Amino acid sequence: MEQKCLLRHNPNCILMYKIIKNDMTKFEENNPEKLKEFIKQLRILVDEFHPNIYTIDKVFLGLEIIENSISDELNK
Repeated sequence: MEQKCLLRHNPNCILMYKIIKNDMTKFEENNPEKLKEFIKQLRILVDEFHPNIYTIDKVFLGLEIIENSISDELNK
């Protein structure tokens, strides 16, 4: 079952969805460049929505967890 982007009309959200979808199909490869691009695009998306989410503490905690997990995976 495909997940739908909650912000379908937002180009960054659509790009994130494509990156996530591609990474999931190639997960076995652990493509470091794709994982780095994912983090870069995630930061761009968070920056874009910062005025709307800056008061939600768990969003930034979640971002830190994602970045740390991917960093750990890249440094195995």
